[in-house]
Amino acid sequence: MNTVTSQYLTSLVGALEDTDRRRETIGAQLAELEYVLLQTGETELAAQVTKVLGDRYYKPILSKAEELRGHEQS
Repeated sequence: MNTVTSQYLTSLVGALEDTDRRRETIGAQLAELEYVLLQTGETELAAQVTKVLGDRYYKPILSKAEELRGHEQS
């Protein structure tokens, strides 16, 4: 592997790690928002936040866990 390819791959891995950290931060902030909305009686808004959390954050995590579980059983 040449130096340019190695540098590119290193940069790409760093960018993916940054993206994962940002996604985790956003997910945590949405979870906090969901909690505050529920505490203040804003159930309709909380339901919308819950849907976003489920679709964008929880489902991918659960599907990855299922995938890993499948590899462990093989």
